[in-house]
This record gives sequence, structure tokens and C-alpha cells, in this order.
Amino acid sequence: MFLFLTFLYPTISIVPTKNIDAFWHTHILDTALYAIHCDILFGKFLHHFPYFGVRGEQDKANLNAAFEVTKSLFVKHSSLLNSESISASCGVDCGSSLCDNNACDSNSCGGSSDDELTSLDLSRPSRSK
Repeated sequence: MFLFLTFLYPTISIVPTKNIDAFWHTHILDTALYAIHCDILFGKFLHHFPYFGVRGEQDKANLNAAFEVTKSLFVKHSSLLNSESISASCGVDCGSSLCDNNACDSNSCGGSSDDELTSLDLSRPSRSK
């Protein structure tokens, strides 16, 4: 779903959850395969931008707003999940989860377990606006 949203909304910053971001970090380690997958899926290489949300208060507000949009798009386009499970998996109580730039993890959010989120953990780097 994360890659699908990235494809559908190339001009919107789709913000990954911590689990999605961890999956993306693992995938990008195989740079050759990651480049091939990006080319097949998007026709270009998707670069990681780990600084969105950490460059000041306005940037953090922009990240949080983009994360709210991401959650709405997950709900809008998901036929597999209802809005309650999406809200839990997206860390409603914690906000976005880029890399380690957040104050909590999935265990402290009261969200779903990692096993429940496995089917959602497709990822891409987020982009700043």
C-alpha cells in the first residue's frame, strides 16, 4: 500500500511508519536490486530523505501534517483494512516515524503488533516538499 500511494501521489510526501521505514532501510542496502525495483515501479530512483521533520518546529509541523494525509490516503485506498486498524498501525498517538527521529516506538504507541503489520510493511523514502 505504501508503494501504491507513492505511485498514485508522486507530488505528496507519503510518510512511512517506523516499521515501513525499517523495511525500506533493509531493502535499500541491496542497492542494485533496490535500483531495479525503483525503475520497474516508478521509472526512477527514489532517494531517502531522513531530515524531514527534524529541521525545526515548522518542519516538524509539516511532517505531522504529511503523516495525517498519509493516514487518510491509507484509509481511502485500503480495501483490506478498516480505519481503526489503519489508525493503530500508523501510530496515531505517536505521530510519524521516520528513522529514529521520533520519541516512541510501536510498543509504546498502543498500536498493532509487528506481526499484524507485516502485510503493510512496503516502503519508500519520504520526500520533503
